[in-house]
Amino acid sequence: NPVAVAVFGSVELDLREAQIPAGANEIRAFAVLGSVEITVAPGMAVEVVGVGVFGEFSRSGKASMPQPGMPAIRVSGLALFGSVTVQEKE
Repeated sequence: NPVAVAVFGSVELDLREAQIPAGANEIRAFAVLGSVEITVAPGMAVEVVGVGVFGEFSRSGKASMPQPGMPAIRVSGLALFGSVTVQEKE
């Protein structure tokens, strides 16, 4: 499973054109005094289950209904004095 780590910096993951296999996939994201921003395509099923400690771990903006045939992604991890956000864009 992929891991994104940001310590005193930032990580940007744009998954809109990524070749992601069908089924369950997980990204583990960790931000310590930094940020991890994950961008997904409309219709992608996303589950955000991380923990924010003096920080934010969330899905922001609009979230469209999951579409059949689109991959499913679970984002887990920790934001410690930082942020992990998942957003949907065209």
